[in-house]
Amino acid sequence: AKTAIARELSGFIWGMMTGRIA
Repeated sequence: AKTAIARELSGFIWGMMTGRIA
C-alpha cells in the first residue's frame, strides 16, 4: 500500500508542479 500511496502522492505533486510551470 505504501508504494501505491507514494505513487499517487508523487503524481499529485508532479501535476501541481507541471501545472504551475506549464
